[in-house]
Amino acid sequence: MTENTFAALLFSMVGVLYIGLGIPLFLGRVPPNRLYGCRTKKTLSNHKIWYAVNRVTGRDLIIGGAAVVVTALGIFLFGQALDPNRAQ
Repeated sequence: MTENTFAALLFSMVGVLYIGLGIPLFLGRVPPNRLYGCRTKKTLSNHKIWYAVNRVTGRDLIIGGAAVVVTALGIFLFGQALDPNRAQ
């Protein structure tokens, strides 16, 4: 396995993790807590604010995760000719 293939696989897994973490937030299935979600004094003080802010946070995690997966796929498909030890 080349270094580019390993990097693409690693980044793909990170992107899928972001998507997996974002879906429950976006769907409003995570109640206010101190471990998971966008936790501030304001969001923890009001359920309505919590769900609104975490819906946006979940959406952004899903979009960011999808962007990471697409980029990793690009590295896998087009980056095989690149030398990972050379930066310009």
